[in-house]
Amino acid sequence: MTIRRNGRVAVSTHRRTKAPSGSFSLNRRLANGPGKDRISARATSPSGETCSASLSI
Repeated sequence: MTIRRNGRVAVSTHRRTKAPSGSFSLNRRLANGPGKDRISARATSPSGETCSASLSI
């Protein structure tokens, strides 16, 4: 899983899903920088499937 802020990697880590739901959680707090920030997250499964989300705050 990779979390980026304004295009730069803020967090890069590995997580495993948990049965039976197949979900996982990752909690990170990013410092509040000046101005508007674009935060994006992307997870990739071993089979190559991806899930992504992004927001501007």
